[in-house]
Amino acid sequence: MRWFCLGIALWLVSTPAAAQSRALGARCKESCLRHLTEPRLRTVLCGRCLTDNTHDRGVWAAALKDHATRQDVLEEILKDEDWQVRWGSIRAMATRGFSDLRELSRWIMEGRDLLPCLTAIHLAGSRKQTTAAMLQTAGSMGPSSAALCWSKREELRKALELELYSTDPIVRREALLHLGSFLEQPPARVVLNAMATRPPQTDEAAALVLVEDAAAGGPAAGAAVLKAAREPDAARVDRLLAVWATTLDAQRPRLKPTQSLSDRKEAIGILSAIGPLGAAELEKLLEDPDVSIRLAAARALARGEGLTLGLCAKQKLDPAAKVPTAVRLQWTEFLGRTEAESCAETLKAAVADHRLDDGVRAAALAALGGCAGAGALGEVKRALGSKSPRQRAAAFDALAQIPRVPEAAQLISQGLREVEPEVLAAAINAVAAQRLTAKIPELIALIEQGAPEVRLAAARALVLIGDSRAASVLGRALQKDPLPEVREACAKGLGELGGPDAPGPLTHAAEKDVSSRVKYVASESLRKLGFSRAAK
Repeated sequence: MRWFCLGIALWLVSTPAAAQSRALGARCKESCLRHLTEPRLRTVLCGRCLTDNTHDRGVWAAALKDHATRQDVLEEILKDEDWQVRWGSIRAMATRGFSDLRELSRWIMEGRDLLPCLTAIHLAGSRKQTTAAMLQTAGSMGPSSAALCWSKREELRKALELELYSTDPIVRREALLHLGSFLEQPPARVVLNAMATRPPQTDEAAALVLVEDAAAGGPAAGAAVLKAAREPDAARVDRLLAVWATTLDAQRPRLKPTQSLSDRKEAIGILSAIGPLGAAELEKLLEDPDVSIRLAAARALARGEGLTLGLCAKQKLDPAAKVPTAVRLQWTEFLGRTEAESCAETLKAAVADHRLDDGVRAAALAALGGCAGAGALGEVKRALGSKSPRQRAAAFDALAQIPRVPEAAQLISQGLREVEPEVLAAAINAVAAQRLTAKIPELIALIEQGAPEVRLAAARALVLIGDSRAASVLGRALQKDPLPEVREACAKGLGELGGPDAPGPLTHAAEKDVSSRVKYVASESLRKLGFSRAAK
C-alpha cells in the first residue's frame, strides 16, 4: 500500500499547535525514560516534557546539570538518535565553566564519529544559521570545529539525506531545513541532490518533503523545484512532477461545484502546495460564483508563480503586459477584496493610467474603496467630476465600501441628484451600503418613477436598510411595476421584512403575476412568513 498522501502531509503540518506540542512532549518523555533509571529523576525531570510547554525535546537532559549527574550517564545520552537530546546533554556538561557552544566545539574536536557535527548542523539550522557562523562565537575552538565539520560535509550530507527520507515527519522536516542551512541551499535543491543517488521508488518520499515545506509556509513545491533545477536535473524534475500529477488527478473531482465548500477549499489548498501544477483547473475557478473560492484559487495561482496575490495582481494590471481585459478585471476584484501588500498603490496607479481599458480603470476605482478606505476619497472626488458615467458609477461603488465618514456620506447624498441611470443606481447602492436612513423618502420616490435599473436598485436598498415604511412601498411596486426583475426583488424583500403590509401583495403575486419566477419567489416569501400557498 502506498504510504504517500499529500492530504495527510498537509494535515500533519497544519495540526494545531497544542496537538503538536503534546506530540513533542510525548517524544521528549520517551527519551527521558529511556535514559534515566533512577525513579526520583524520572519523576522530577521526565514530567517537565509535558509541563514546561516547550518544543525542546532535550529539556530534561539539559536539566541534569542541577542534579550532579555522572559523566558516563551524560556521555551515554550523547549517543541518542535525537539531536535535541544530545544538545541537552551538552548543555548539562557545560556546567564546568565553559559555554554551551564551547562544550559542543570540544566534542566536535574529539572527532569520534559524525554525531557531534550532526548535532551542530541541526542546532545551527534551528537558529537559521550556518554551522560556521554559529561556532564563530564558541571561543578559541569554534573556527577549528566548524572547519572540521565542513571537511566532513559529504559524509554529513549523506547522513542527513537519510533523515530526509525518514517516515517520521519531524525528523525529515528538520533534516530538510537544517541541511539546507548547512549547505546554504534552498530546500528544493537539497531534495534534487538527494534524488541523484536514489531510485524512482523513493520519489514519493522526496515529493512529500517539499509539500510539507510548502504547507509550513514555504514556496509551492512545483515552483520551488522549477526555480532550483538546472539542466542535469531534468529527469529528476520529471519524476517529481509525475508524482504531483497523480495528486492533481485525485483532486480534480473535489473542485466541482457539486462538492461541499470545505472540500473544494481543501482541494485548492493541496493544489496550492504543488503549484504551478493545477493552474488550468484553478483558472477555471476564478469565475466561480462563490467569492471565497475565487480568492482561494487566485492565491493558489499566485503562489504557483512564486508571487503573493498582491504582486501577481500588480503584474496583471501592468499596461505593458499582454493580459486580456477580462483577466485584468478578475485580479482587480481580488486585490480589492484583500489586504494584499501595496493594494492601494497598485489600484491608484491603475485608476490613473489611461493606457488601461476604461472598464478596468473603473473596476480599479471601485475596488480601491475596499482596499484603501477613506484613503480612496481623493480618487473618488476626481472621478465624480468625470464626464464618463462609468467612472462616476465606479466612484459610488467605491464609496459604498468606504467606512462611514461624513465626507463619504455627503458625496453619496449628492449622487441621488444624478440623471444617468447607471450612476444613479450606483449611488442608491451606496446609500444602502452606508445605511443612510435619512434618504429613505428619496428612495421611495425613485422606486415609483425611476428608470428600470434605478427602480431595481431602490427596491433592494429599501430592503437592506429595513425601514418600516418600505413594506407598503414594495407591496405597491410588486403589484404595479412593469419590470419582472423589480417585482421579483420586491417579492423577495417582503419575505425578509414581513409585517402586516406583506401578505396581501405577496398572495396576489403568487396567484396572478404573469411571471412564473415572480410567482415562485412570492410563494417562497409567504412560506418564509409562515403562510402556506403554492404559486399557480
